[in-house]
Amino acid sequence: PADRLLVGFDLRKDPRRIRAAYDDAQGVTAAFNLNLLHRFNAELGADFQPEHWQHYPDYDPSTGATRSWLVSRRAQTVRIGALGGQAFAFEAWEAIHTENSFKFTLPQIAALASAVGLRVVDVFQDAAGDFADVVLAKA
Repeated sequence: PADRLLVGFDLRKDPRRIRAAYDDAQGVTAAFNLNLLHRFNAELGADFQPEHWQHYPDYDPSTGATRSWLVSRRAQTVRIGALGGQAFAFEAWEAIHTENSFKFTLPQIAALASAVGLRVVDVFQDAAGDFADVVLAKA
């Protein structure tokens, strides 16, 4: 009866800030996304060549959705050892969808909670209003 659930939410903000975070000048997010290919190579025996791929992010302020892809810079074939060496052919500029990340408003969070039989008990936001920790309970 007194159970609570704490969930962190990234809140909607200036779309330019979100876009800059997913396409930062230092290349931190690109390196993070490209690391997926290194992980495939190390853990699944794949032969991705990360230098032949590029990170591409996009943000849609109407839905709050940030999406990321890895885009093949050239036609290439990748084999994955863990799949018996199965080959996957990629055309130049073909993309692999790697991430969906959503930004929310407080009313959206309340509606999501309500839709699954929960209610918002408390909300803790950072000073800038960029992030919220939300305490939920059964409705």
